[in-house]
Amino acid sequence: RRCVAIAGALVGLAIVLRVQNGIALAVALPFVVVQRSWRDGALLVAGAVASLIAGGLLDWATWGSPFHSALANVQFNLIQSGASTFGTEPWYYYLSVIWSATGPACVVLAAGFVVGARRAILPAALVVAYIAAHSAIPHKEFRFVLPVIPLLLVGLAGAAVLPPVLQGDEKKKTETAGEKRPFIYRTLGKTGLKMPIVSMG
Repeated sequence: RRCVAIAGALVGLAIVLRVQNGIALAVALPFVVVQRSWRDGALLVAGAVASLIAGGLLDWATWGSPFHSALANVQFNLIQSGASTFGTEPWYYYLSVIWSATGPACVVLAAGFVVGARRAILPAALVVAYIAAHSAIPHKEFRFVLPVIPLLLVGLAGAAVLPPVLQGDEKKKTETAGEKRPFIYRTLGKTGLKMPIVSMG
């Protein structure tokens, strides 16, 4: 349970550093409550609140009032729409940047992300919620969604790893590698890309 509180504190720290990261807490809390318990959910929130209080005290000492930086951020960006003065982009901006950077490969990666999401539901939900929320904001820069790129890779990893093989099941051990390869491996294999299979024992 201490790990849950630490995770909450880290989420709270992320919010202190960038208030938009509050999306992470909003998405993670229901998962923790449903998959673990209300107590763990309370610990997650308590850890986040501790970091937020520390951030508020830091603002008080440096800016003269608690939570000044967060309140100023919300006031300028959401209430006054001040960020829009730096330019606006359509809702599909982030998708278009991904397409321009990867080309048709992003279709395979997107499909792999959907498949892998079954093994990494929370990271996948965080990625979708984060990008969707930022897509709704008129002023967009690709760096705004960089914090969830590692989580995107976690979702892809769910489709990239090979299914587990039970040590005592000789029949499964003798199955061909092609039958055991996951979605991304089989799809990229059809393009001629060679990817080694590494056995971890």
